[in-house]
Amino acid sequence: MAQGWRAFWRGKGLTLRWTGWMILATAALLFAVGLSYVTYARGALDWAGGAFLLLGLFGQFLLLAFLLYLPLLLLTVLLPRWAAVSLTVLSYSGLTLLVLIDTRVFAIYRFHLNSRVWHLLTSGVATDVLPLTSGFYLLLGGYLAAIAAVVGLVSFGLWAWVKRRGSRLGWAVAPVAVLLVLVGHAIHAWADANQVTAITRQVRFIPWAEMTRAGDFFERHGWAA
Repeated sequence: MAQGWRAFWRGKGLTLRWTGWMILATAALLFAVGLSYVTYARGALDWAGGAFLLLGLFGQFLLLAFLLYLPLLLLTVLLPRWAAVSLTVLSYSGLTLLVLIDTRVFAIYRFHLNSRVWHLLTSGVATDVLPLTSGFYLLLGGYLAAIAAVVGLVSFGLWAWVKRRGSRLGWAVAPVAVLLVLVGHAIHAWADANQVTAITRQVRFIPWAEMTRAGDFFERHGWAA
């Protein structure tokens, strides 16, 4: 029985390592797509705000990719390898398309996709700006196919790399990725406690971000102005 479980996990191990690396690759791809958010903030950026915005964007994209990884992790264990890999590529392609759509929506409304924006788009009020016609959905399908091709090529390269190296580098990269996310939240919490608006006002450019606030904690330790 024990030998059967070990054989099972050995068979899934390559897929699990590959899926973990896909988190980092997807975050990098989302970061490249999401750099357009920086262009809307550049007029009011100083070095601190710019550094935080870049760190916050990459940390948020790491978090989004990881949150999508959680259900994929279960499916990777349950499904055959080909199905798990295909579903991972499709899921991360869909996430990339969602961020791409959000950059377009933000360019028009200066809001990220949410229920209010979705109601605006589907109610017909904004059809002159972003018409939800059959042609629009066809265009989205074309974008999704192009993105899936890019994600597929990246995933193929990662698979070959992980298989060749049997890489254990992920055990070092994963803590660094977690640290990046935590540092971004810690910086925002400190800036919020000290009213450093050059940093806190950048959160609006980070899609679906819920940044940490810890004013009471910083005040108790004398770290707030």
